[in-house]
Amino acid sequence: MTDENVPAIEVIKATIAQIDHAIKIERVKYDFDKIEHKFFLSKDGKTCEISLSRDFLDDLNDYTGSRKSKYWIAMACTLKKRLSIPLQMAGIIPFSSSIFLEDLQEWEEDNGQNIEVYYSEDDYEIFQDGLKDLYHHLENQKTELSRLKLKTFPYAEDQQHIQDMISYRDKQVEENGLCPFRDRISVISRKHLKAAALIQLLFLENELSEERHSVSVKKEIAAKIIRILSFLSSPIFEKIEVAEYLQGIKHEKTPAMTKVVAPDNPQKLQYDVVISFAGEDRAHAKQLADLLQKDGFHFFYDDYEEDELWGKDLYEHLSYIYSQAGKYCVMFLSEHYAAKQWTRHERRSAQERAFKENREYILPIRIDNTSIPGVLDTVGYQDLRKKSIEEIYEILKKKLSPGEEPIRAESEPASIGQLGLSDDAVALLKLLSNKSERALSNDPLLTTEEVLNALKISEEALSLASDELDEKGFVKLDKTLGMGKAGFYTIGTTELLFSVTDKYLREWNPEEDAVALAKVLIDIAQEDAVSIRGADESLEWGPRRINPALFLLIERDMVNPSKILNPDYIAIHVILKPKLYRFIKQTEK
Repeated sequence: MTDENVPAIEVIKATIAQIDHAIKIERVKYDFDKIEHKFFLSKDGKTCEISLSRDFLDDLNDYTGSRKSKYWIAMACTLKKRLSIPLQMAGIIPFSSSIFLEDLQEWEEDNGQNIEVYYSEDDYEIFQDGLKDLYHHLENQKTELSRLKLKTFPYAEDQQHIQDMISYRDKQVEENGLCPFRDRISVISRKHLKAAALIQLLFLENELSEERHSVSVKKEIAAKIIRILSFLSSPIFEKIEVAEYLQGIKHEKTPAMTKVVAPDNPQKLQYDVVISFAGEDRAHAKQLADLLQKDGFHFFYDDYEEDELWGKDLYEHLSYIYSQAGKYCVMFLSEHYAAKQWTRHERRSAQERAFKENREYILPIRIDNTSIPGVLDTVGYQDLRKKSIEEIYEILKKKLSPGEEPIRAESEPASIGQLGLSDDAVALLKLLSNKSERALSNDPLLTTEEVLNALKISEEALSLASDELDEKGFVKLDKTLGMGKAGFYTIGTTELLFSVTDKYLREWNPEEDAVALAKVLIDIAQEDAVSIRGADESLEWGPRRINPALFLLIERDMVNPSKILNPDYIAIHVILKPKLYRFIKQTEK
């Protein structure tokens, strides 16, 4: 088909040149059945096929008004999006979320009608993770806006809706296990799902740019990005506006997108090895467990933990076991392993840990050739068809470092050195902790000059120290023009800093305090909402001590905090969840 027969061809050529001038239109084909034009594009040997409806091209072609009108800008943005997304997915241009964040269309809302959506359990996990990140993003905004002393938090309803969406899906998983998601959802819910996908996209784009990730990890990230792009370009999101609370988020990737993860801490590791297997392969797992037990290693094997597992929320507990509690995770891979819901849950928890640490945490043992999602063929493994369990165990013992003591249940006393920070970073950490009056976000908020005067170090040293704390999720750095070699203008704390480090720097331990606080909240609860001030009056701790413990209860989803801003406490009151009562019962065993 010649260019003359393609409506708006000059507009299309100009838009493609704007995206990347090296991209060529190889040919255009008209599909009479679908009434659309198919454009075959190429660059550097890579090709991409993009379909544009005849109606849309006719609208572009027939418009004779101002190119500055909202109508034209909206159509131009839509064209750019419909061209860019397939080009990104084909690897012809880099991944970019800006095409979603910069849309200027005057959005419709499908007349407010609920529509049916369906996602597999793998797909919906992306949205669920994104919704949780959104909730934390709004918490950060709440803290920032608190300095303006606004009467109300403008996104309180959005945050509550997001919390309800998270709780709804968590309840489904708790009752039914991991399963596909099908429901009729409103425009408001779709707006938040779109925002959830966007915030995940921004985070993954940021991760993809990190040099620390291997090629195989980057391939996995890219595959996930492609999946999210396909969500965002689907018709159910096309007429949904970008949530206002995401405004400016692309300019502040670090605070908005960084996953809040507690720092690596040897005290967290309860086991040398955690064993993941399907019931049909239990005989192999038990052989390995018996060998580990004989040599005094501390390991997780479910049959030997019946007393610990009895009464626990297994979905939540096993997620913790396979994502945090072990030094290594040994997986027995087989057709049975691939088919089971629980092994899938264990595998995902372990893969999340491996992804974050970018090291050989998962140690696969193959029983047959069944392909396991997320376990690449290039990953080194042991093969039970070629070696006995005893032979594989001898290799495992070398991985467990023969010169080291096995991990025991009892830990060494807490030491600041376990955080793995430099001396300057520790000094900065202590300064922030000592100056905090309430252990809240941005308490304190210090300028570069204030920190330099207090620590007596160079700007270059401060830049490295602050980056260490930023990487741990302990601080928020305000980066503006004129910030100098230090790399920030102001540095503020996050609530995570106090909940993780107070056990090293204060006479209390937030982990133990969380148990005591939970008991008091249960004792004084008379209505749905329990006053934190009332709990503090009972404990006589003050905000500086009670807030880190409260933060842990909130992060673990044991209490639901109020949305009302308070100058002293993270929340003025909380609603207790069943999980809190289970938590206390477990501590009393």
